[in-house]
Amino acid sequence: MRKGSYFFVLDVLLAGAIILTTLIIIQQSHVNTPITRPTQSATNDFLTQLKTTAVRDSQIEHIQKLVINNNITNIQNTLYQEAIRIHYENPEIETAYYANMTEYILPRNIGIMILVNNSIVYNRSMEFMNASTSLSATRNFAYYRKNITAIYGPIIIEVRTWQ
Repeated sequence: MRKGSYFFVLDVLLAGAIILTTLIIIQQSHVNTPITRPTQSATNDFLTQLKTTAVRDSQIEHIQKLVINNNITNIQNTLYQEAIRIHYENPEIETAYYANMTEYILPRNIGIMILVNNSIVYNRSMEFMNASTSLSATRNFAYYRKNITAIYGPIIIEVRTWQ
């Protein structure tokens, strides 16, 4: 063999080794995708349920009792709008309102705390939140238009869930 062919064979072997090493590295590596925790989904699901469900469509027994007792008069409102209205007009029933909502929407193994303007309104179980490795929190600014001239809010509603 001539001298030039040795360099050609060496180049082919070196290129093959580089390609083989690259393929092995690609096969052994994997992309770490973030895992959506159940608590994050629970927080989003809870707020979505409140924001999209009208009082007239709710199957929650406590909500139906509030309608019968005239604590809720506009059944076209969403549960979220009623939560804001209750915060201003009937704060004495606010804790029971959230307690019944969470029992219906979230399973018992997921803890929940609801804060309105940084004040705890409802807390299912505090001791588990401190020991939890999975905590999710969402804050929303909200207001409620009572009539043409009156607006309730703005308020900050924060929902924390853990497991």
